[in-house]
Order: sequence, then structure tokens, then C-alpha cells
Amino acid sequence: MDAKLFVIARTKLNEFMNLHREISLRNTTENYLEELEKIQFQQAENYAVRMTLPNNSKYILEISMILGALIIAAIQFLINDAIRAIASLAIFLAATTRIGPSMLRIQQSLLQIKSLLASSSYTLEIIEKTKEINSAELNHSKEYAKEKELIDSFDLTISKMSFKYSNANQLLFKNLNLTITENEAIAIIGPSGSGKSTLAELILGLRQPNSGGIYLGKISPRDVWSSSPGSLAYVPQETFISNADMVSNLSLGVKLDENDFINIKNALSDSALADWSDPAKYKNILLGEDGIKLSGGERQRVGLARALMTKPSLILLDEPTSALDSETEVKICGTIENLFGRCTLILITHRLFPIRKFPRLI
Repeated sequence: MDAKLFVIARTKLNEFMNLHREISLRNTTENYLEELEKIQFQQAENYAVRMTLPNNSKYILEISMILGALIIAAIQFLINDAIRAIASLAIFLAATTRIGPSMLRIQQSLLQIKSLLASSSYTLEIIEKTKEINSAELNHSKEYAKEKELIDSFDLTISKMSFKYSNANQLLFKNLNLTITENEAIAIIGPSGSGKSTLAELILGLRQPNSGGIYLGKISPRDVWSSSPGSLAYVPQETFISNADMVSNLSLGVKLDENDFINIKNALSDSALADWSDPAKYKNILLGEDGIKLSGGERQRVGLARALMTKPSLILLDEPTSALDSETEVKICGTIENLFGRCTLILITHRLFPIRKFPRLI
């Protein structure tokens, strides 16, 4: 059972480490930490039960036998003569000597059952939660709709922004100015190592500039995380997929209700993964370690569906086709182009094919 908890904890840690950008943008970091804390507590409790209960039962039985012998001896000596008292005590000791080991084995078995039940309770809880998909805990879809009203605009403004890494001598960006209007599609082109991915992290609030500012409307990207989680989305070069079902791989710690499942189906459809929109598939089929059951194109579409699930107002795609073959790249680019006008799209790439239909290039 501890092995089961170890696998669960390892899966959650892998998700958290490999998807920290996407998790931060959805503001679900606390959900992961709470779940890992629960698993750690359960492992500690199981270990304590396993290590202490067997020894406790042995000592309790021995103490009970000694106390029982003393009580019987005292009573017998008070109401009978010494010979009868000694005879009764001898019979009691002989009986407990014979019965004691059997009673100890019975207690050990009962304690082992109790220990296993303590371990299995967490598994049963997870199974139950998986069936229910935690539909009653949080209503994130409604939260997205309400909280987005707090942001007056998703126009992106970069004003006199400068940035350098702490161990670098020179600025990577100096007094950068850029404006991207809401629902605009823009491609940022440059060779590898030119700072494109760093710019992506700055735009999303995953890094902070040394000077100047980055704003969505009138607020910073990090304020968007908390005021409107899911409004910013990120599609990386390589999509990490855990050995879980499609729902878990898309939700990333968000507790789901019926509206969220509608969003999942729409996201799968918009990402050209309509074959996975059947609940029997996206709720029950494990995708394998690192998505081994999916093709390269399907893996990247999962990353796009993960971004679309929260109905974002801005999607940043960081080299989304660089690891794909030409045929798959054409299909993924077609899927991206179908999103023009629905939200702000920022494509970062060093390849020419993905930018061919983007109206604005930098």
C-alpha cells in the first residue's frame, strides 16, 4: 500500500515539476501542495501503525496475564486456603501459557488487518473522488466567468522593460516596448538563444523584469493569475503527460463540475482530438507514462487542449511545432490558425512555416 502512495506522490511531483508554468497560470499550486501533504501524512500514519501496533499488542497481553494472575491469586488467598489458592493459580497460569500464544497470533492478525485498512482507506477515498471528479468542491468555470469581468482589457503592453539574468553581465532586453491588442495574432521570430522563451515567461509573469512594466489592461500578469485564473495559457515545445486519464491531464488540479466537462469536450474538439471527447475514453483510459499511448501530434494537441480548457483570453505558444515532423506540423498549425480572432495568440518560433498566416510578425 505504501508503494501505491509512493507512486501517487511521484506522479503528482512529476506533474508539479514539469507543468509548473501551466499550474501557476491556473493558480492551482495550493491544490497540489495540499494533496501532496495529505499523501505524506497518510504515509507517516501507515508507518506509525505498522511499527507500533504489533509491539503494543505483545506488551498489553503480557501485562494482562500478569495482572490477571495477581488478581486471581489475591482473591483465592482471601476466600480459600493456601492449597486451593495455589492450585487455582497454577491452573490459571497453565491455561494462559497455552492460550497466550494463540491469543497473541489472533491479536497480531487483527492489528495487521487494522493497519491494512488504515492504508487502504486513502486508496478507497481516491477511487471515490475519481468517480465523482470532485464535482461539489469548487465551481471553477463560474469563477472564470465572474473574475474575467474584473479585468477591463487584455491588451498587452510592455513599457520600457529591461531584464537580465542574475548571473549575466549584460541585459537581455533593454527598454523594450511592445503593444499587442486583445484577440490579435502575432508571431515573434528569432534564432535559438535569442531570448524568445525568456520573453514568453516575462509576458506570462513567470519572471519579473528588472525595470519597466508588463501589463494586461491595467494589471500585471501575476495579478491575473489570482484575479482570473486560467485567463492566461501556455503551450510549451514539448507537452508533459502523466500516466493518468485525459481529464486529469487537462484539469491540472482544478476541481471539476459539469460545466468544466463541457469545456473539456469543446477543448478536445477545438484541438482536433474529437475522438477523445467520449466520456468513456477521457475519464477511464490512462495515457501511459509520458503519454506513450499517444502519437507526437496527439501529445502536442493535448497541450493545446489543456490551454483551451479554461477558455483563456491569451495563449502563448512557445515553439509548439519544433519537435514535430512536417506532416504533423501542418496539422497543428491548421489547428492554431482556427483560433484566430477568438483570443490573443502569441507564437514564438524560429521556424518559417508556422508563421505564414500570422498577420503580424516581430
